[in-house]
Amino acid sequence: MLATLKEIRIRNFSLIEDVKIDLASGLNIVTGETGAGKTIFVHALEVLLGGKISTDDIRAGTDVATVEGYFEVADNLANHIANRWGICFEQNELFLKRTITRDGRSRAWVNASPVPIKVLREIGETICDFHGQHTHQSLLDPRNHLLFLDAFLDIEAKRVQLTQIWEEWVKHRRELDNLLNRLSDMREKADFYKFEIERLEKLNLHEGEEEELASRIKLLENSEAIASLVNELYDLLYAGEEAVLDKINQIIKKWSSLQQYVDGADKYLSQLESMLYELEDIVPFLENIKSNIEYSPDELDALRNRYMELQEAKRRYGKSSVKELLEYYERLKQELASLDLGEMEVDKLRQREHKLRKEVERLADEISELRRAGKHQLEQKVEAELHALGMPNARFRVKIEPKEIDATGKDKVEFLFSANPGEPLGPLRKIASGGELSRTMLALKSILAERDTIPILVFDEIDTGVSGRIADIVGERMDKLADSHQIICITHLPQIASKGERHFKVWKEVTEGRTCTRLAPLSDDERIREIAYLLAGKEISDTALQHAKALLKGGDK
Repeated sequence: MLATLKEIRIRNFSLIEDVKIDLASGLNIVTGETGAGKTIFVHALEVLLGGKISTDDIRAGTDVATVEGYFEVADNLANHIANRWGICFEQNELFLKRTITRDGRSRAWVNASPVPIKVLREIGETICDFHGQHTHQSLLDPRNHLLFLDAFLDIEAKRVQLTQIWEEWVKHRRELDNLLNRLSDMREKADFYKFEIERLEKLNLHEGEEEELASRIKLLENSEAIASLVNELYDLLYAGEEAVLDKINQIIKKWSSLQQYVDGADKYLSQLESMLYELEDIVPFLENIKSNIEYSPDELDALRNRYMELQEAKRRYGKSSVKELLEYYERLKQELASLDLGEMEVDKLRQREHKLRKEVERLADEISELRRAGKHQLEQKVEAELHALGMPNARFRVKIEPKEIDATGKDKVEFLFSANPGEPLGPLRKIASGGELSRTMLALKSILAERDTIPILVFDEIDTGVSGRIADIVGERMDKLADSHQIICITHLPQIASKGERHFKVWKEVTEGRTCTRLAPLSDDERIREIAYLLAGKEISDTALQHAKALLKGGDK
C-alpha cells in the first residue's frame, strides 16, 4: 500500500476539543448519531489534506484550531513527494499539520517544514480521495474519467509512452519555432551585417594601431624640440668633449688606482661600473629617436587622417576602442555564420519534429481505438456493480469525443449516468447525488482495486437509501477493497460497520456547560452494543445483541 494514515489529532476544531486516534491499515468504521459530529471529523481530515478552512472552524473560546496527521508511505511515493515538492523524509514518515488562527491566517507544514497550502492540497490529492461530499471528489473532474478508463483497460503504460513522446515533440516544436523566429530576424539583418562587415574590412584594423598612431603623431608634431633635446643629451652623455661617459670611465680608472692604497675603496668600484653600464644602455634609445625623428609633413598628414578615420569609426559604431571595433566585426561574422548553421539545424529539427509527430499520431490512434473498443466492458461492469449496490435502474456510459492531441491522446472522456428509468443520461458530475457518486466510485474502485494509485479512500454517507441485502453487498465490496486500500467509512448500517478492522464512535457530551464532540475506538463489547444499537435503536434487546455478534463474526477481522 502506497500510504496509510496511522494517527490523526484534532484540537480546538469546531466542537472537538482534543481528539487523537490511531487508525487501522484496512477498513476503519465511524458511527454515531445524526448530529454527533461525524461530519466534523471528515471535514478535519479534508482540512489536513489542503481543504477549505475558515475561522468558523475554530472552537469557541480558543484562538487556534489544529489538525495533525502521521502517515506511513512507501518508498516510491516518498521519492515522488521528495522530488516534486522538495520534502525531506526520515524512515518514510510523512507528517502533515494545518492550523488556522482568529485573524484568518492558515498555515501548513509537511515534515516540520512550512509549505504553501497548495502543496498540502496536491499531496492530499495524491494520497487520499473523498467520496460522498462534493469536495476532493475525483469523479467530479472529467479529466480523471480518462484515467479510470485507461486503468481498467490496462493501457496506462501506453499512455505514459505517448505522454513522453508528446512532451518531446512539444519541446522540439518549441525549439523549431524559436529557431525559425531567430533566423527570420537574422535574415532581415543579413544584408546589413554584410554591409557592415565590408566597411569594417576596408578599415583594415589591427589591435593597438590607435595607440601607435597617437605616439607617432606626438613624436612628429614635436620633432624640432625633440631633436634639439636628443642632440644635447647625446652630446652630454656620449659624443661631446665633456661627455659623462668619458668622465665616468676616467673616474673608474682613478678609483682602481685608489683601491691599491685605501682599504674598503674596492666596494665602491662596482657601483661606479654599474652606473657606467646603465648610462651606456641609454645611448641606443637616443640614437633610435634620432634616426626616426626626421620630420615629414606628408607622413604627419597621413597619420592624422588615419587617426581621425579610426575616431569616426568608433563614433559611428558606438565603440570606445579599436579592440571593441574588432570584437564587433567578429560578432557580425559569427551571426552570418550562425545563419548558415541555423538553416542546417532547422532541417534537422524539422525532420525530428515530423518523426515525433507521426509517432504521437500513431500512438494516439492506437490508444483511441483501444478506448473505444474497450469502453463497453467498463460500462457493463460498472452497471452490474451499481445494480448490486442498490441502484437497479442505474445506467452508466463512457462518452468519448475527439479533441486536439495532447499528452493523454486524442480523446475527451466523460462518464454519463442516469439513476432512474426514463431519465436521460447526463454528465455524472452534474446529476449524481452524493450517495450515487459514492456508490459509483465504490463500483469503480472495486473493479480497479489492484490498479488504483490513490491509497486512502474516505466514504461518507455511502449507505444513503441502502438496506438489507444491498447493505451486505456494499459491506462486502468495502471489505474486499480494504485489502488494497485504507478505507475510512462513515456509516449508519450495521452490515457495513461489522466489516471494519477498527470501529470508532462519535458522540456529544456536555462538560462544565460546554458541548464537546468525542471520538474514540470501541472495545469488542462496546462494538457489539454499537452494532446492536444500529440494528434496533435505543431499546437494545438480547436478540439485537445476538444478531450483532453474528454480524461481527461474519465480518470478523
